[in-house]
Amino acid sequence: MTVIKQEEKKEKQVYKRDLNVTKVLRMKELPDVVGAKPSTIYTWIREGKFPAPKKMNRISIWSKDVVDNWVEEKLSA
Repeated sequence: MTVIKQEEKKEKQVYKRDLNVTKVLRMKELPDVVGAKPSTIYTWIREGKFPAPKKMNRISIWSKDVVDNWVEEKLSA
């Protein structure tokens, strides 16, 4: 019984990418980088205050360099 629960626990572990080595970001990673909720980020995109995503098939992605530059610009302002 315990062996099955341990196997289930292993399957439920969430994979997190190392943001130091990745070149693109997805919306689920942006809040950790930018410090804002997804709804706020989407509002900023509509208002032209945040870089718009590129589309890879149906997936929205942001270049990590572009987002890092945006964060640096906001911190220096």
